[in-house]
Amino acid sequence: MIFLLCSTLAWFISKLSLIYINDTVFDLKYINVPSDKMLVHASHDRITAQLEGFGFQFLRFGAKTVEIDLSELNGEEDFFLSKKDYRKQIEDQLSNTTKLLEVSSDTLFFDFQKMLTKKVPIKGNILLNFSQNYLLEGALELQPDSITIIGPVSEVDTINKINTAHIVMNNLSEDFRKLINLNLPEDLLHTTYSENQVRIAGKVSKFSEVYIKVKVKAINVPDGVRLKLFPNTLSILCKGSLPDLKNTKPSDFKVIVDYLKLKDASAKKLPVVLKEKPDGLQSTILETKEVEYIIEHK
Repeated sequence: MIFLLCSTLAWFISKLSLIYINDTVFDLKYINVPSDKMLVHASHDRITAQLEGFGFQFLRFGAKTVEIDLSELNGEEDFFLSKKDYRKQIEDQLSNTTKLLEVSSDTLFFDFQKMLTKKVPIKGNILLNFSQNYLLEGALELQPDSITIIGPVSEVDTINKINTAHIVMNNLSEDFRKLINLNLPEDLLHTTYSENQVRIAGKVSKFSEVYIKVKVKAINVPDGVRLKLFPNTLSILCKGSLPDLKNTKPSDFKVIVDYLKLKDASAKKLPVVLKEKPDGLQSTILETKEVEYIIEHK
């Protein structure tokens, strides 16, 4: 049995060292698809090739995959790759002792869908709860504040923003930085995103409150008419950080009443509007929303 096994093995090896012609099936893997296109369909996902080579080489071709480069396709609307072009690519991936005699298919055809690149803003879905007498100084920072998405037009053209995951941060009394996930649509199977996370950051400051008195100004008053207001000076409750409050002056505000709002002569009061205020304050609240008036004719 040992001699029989050895002789059989020797015979098998001698046969494998001979030159054979055989058909082999290759799976096709398409690479370097143009960045502005998505491959929807290819006319072939595998191909049969007639090869000439040593017998032992065919043992390795059972499930071999060859790559087909699509970076230089032919055509403007109907895209294809000629037999000459893709045959050369297959030959380059074979060993030096293997010869490609023929391939079963002719031209390879491809269907693509146009890809769209779009930059969309990130919207925070974040709830901040502060400790007593603390507030967010300035705006909440999102880094980055937008992402780039790439996908088929049918998927991408409906996206106008990307939300963050919903998070709640409680008892904030100091500056914070946190990395959170983006809420990326799961049903857009062919769309890619430049980022899947965003960093949020905020500056937390201790705040105080102060009342600032501002004179009310009447606008759109006709010539020959004088509008007397009671009171003509209002207090504004300002809430903000100590440095911002220290630098806030009455001249930073503009409080008005509009004579054109006086449509009914029997009305006893005019609405007051806070027209201008500093950007840095957390909140500004008028002491009253209406003032009494007297119309005098000059």
